[in-house]
Amino acid sequence: MSSEDNQQLVFTREVQGFIRAMQQAAASQQWHQLRSLDTELLGLLQRLESAPFRALAPRLKPLLLGHYQKLLSQLEVEQAQVKQKMDQHLRDQEGIKAYQTSLDGN
Repeated sequence: MSSEDNQQLVFTREVQGFIRAMQQAAASQQWHQLRSLDTELLGLLQRLESAPFRALAPRLKPLLLGHYQKLLSQLEVEQAQVKQKMDQHLRDQEGIKAYQTSLDGN
């Protein structure tokens, strides 16, 4: 195995580890990890443009971007659910205040 083949193998494993980290963050709803994943994704994509890894780009770039897009979609769903819960909470609070005011006779 040549040195370049070895570098490509190590890089491919690194990409696989990154994808697992994304999946674990999503599964455990560790959304705060997205910032570090963003930075890591950019680094991996930049490295795919470099000479030793260009041959891997047609296979790994769509894989990386596809998994990342899936994670962003999950985040959007989670965000929408949190917003819906917050909106419901505010409506409930307004109802409680209105009810309390009617009990107080004000």
